[in-house]
Amino acid sequence: MKAAVSLAFLALLLPISCASPPAAPLYTQGIAAPVFGQSQEIPEGMGRLVIGRSSSTSVPGGGFEIQINGKHIASVDNGSYVQLYAEAGTYEAKMGWSVLGSPFYIFSQTIIIEAGKTGYLEWRHAGLSSGKLATFAQFPQLNYGRMQAEDPYCVAIYLDGSTVARGGAVHSPLSASPRSESAVAGPGSDADEDSTALDFDVPRGTSILSKNAIAIVIGNRDYRHGTSPVKFALNDAAAFRETLLRSFGIDPNDLWYYRNAGLADMISLFGGEGGVKSSRIYRTASLRDTPADVIIYYSGHGAPSTSGTTKGKGYLLPVDADVLSIESTGYPIDLLLANIETMKGDAIVGRCWIAIDACFSGQSGDGSLLVKNVSGLAIVPAFPKEAPKDSVIMLASSGEEFASWYPEKRHGLFTYFLLKGLAGAADAKGDGSVSVAELSSYLQKWVPRFANGLNAQEQTPQVLESGEIGGFLKLKE
Repeated sequence: MKAAVSLAFLALLLPISCASPPAAPLYTQGIAAPVFGQSQEIPEGMGRLVIGRSSSTSVPGGGFEIQINGKHIASVDNGSYVQLYAEAGTYEAKMGWSVLGSPFYIFSQTIIIEAGKTGYLEWRHAGLSSGKLATFAQFPQLNYGRMQAEDPYCVAIYLDGSTVARGGAVHSPLSASPRSESAVAGPGSDADEDSTALDFDVPRGTSILSKNAIAIVIGNRDYRHGTSPVKFALNDAAAFRETLLRSFGIDPNDLWYYRNAGLADMISLFGGEGGVKSSRIYRTASLRDTPADVIIYYSGHGAPSTSGTTKGKGYLLPVDADVLSIESTGYPIDLLLANIETMKGDAIVGRCWIAIDACFSGQSGDGSLLVKNVSGLAIVPAFPKEAPKDSVIMLASSGEEFASWYPEKRHGLFTYFLLKGLAGAADAKGDGSVSVAELSSYLQKWVPRFANGLNAQEQTPQVLESGEIGGFLKLKE
């Protein structure tokens, strides 16, 4: 009887004052966020947990609050869900609501996370009558295809008590078990070089580019055939991906993320010579009702052709490329732009934003040569002269300059200031938005200053634009 009275009192109290719990700490992307309905590898030694709340659940007040092993994980509204990774083991989950600004937990449930499997913690009963208000099961009863993903949309839980969260991302802290930490790193990598946090927050925001977008993010670090690695390329790609998800509001299903892309990947994405209509961008965009906006980010090596009629021509360097045979193993910048022009001409692609953190001088980010024991290439690379219509191209450097690394921040210098500018530092007018012009001015001011201070070298970003993209980025308070 006392329990019934307490619940009745809570039902009256909740509509009066409900608030979300304090924001979770921010970390750089590490483990890829799970996307419901898509087959995706679960990190070794971990399982996936989906927490959902029925749209028909009749509960007064705010969100369905979840605590696991003593730490708050998420707030889930009616008809919504969150997803997370958890180290395999047994956890104690508590559930309740937010009361007077603080989570108020009432019910508890023991859950077992199995490695490589997905479990479901579902609130699917109406009202506060009695009985099992929350159910843990291996297979779902709720229809997640009709439910909205909540933010924080993905978190990571470790049995040692270190729990971190961020919308659309997971970070494995250094205090986590070695098994979980190794799951973050790619082949041949150091774990801490693929999960370094930015020293500034990535704010929420909106962009005109998120309305009907296709975004491609590529980080090429681990090269073959004697080519030196791009030490922070995966950090760059992961952080840029998170900015697109959080600040630009890109749908995760519209963002294609590649770690260490080969030539076949690039041809499949962007199309080969005379084969743009078979590319993934073309095929996807052609199914849209209106022209799709395209965002392309690349961090890795670029290189110039060194001989013949293509001498000086710039190429993106796939991880399986041979720098000494770049004409046949690299992906030409001018082919990428030509294929985009074709898609624009066919009215399936609209606005386009391309950002490339690479140089085309034959040098690496620390000033060394791409290929060991080979003399300098001494080639002045040819850069594009203008951007396609309704497009912006941002390049890390000009001419024979190389694109510097920023070792202290564990990012490419260009990418670090690009992301910092997008986080609000480039907002010269102070109006809560970042325009292409403001971002261009910010990059051209700060990148050269730091390049000179870091390695006494010149690095001047290039920004080619064919008109301002209105509504490029609006940051939220």
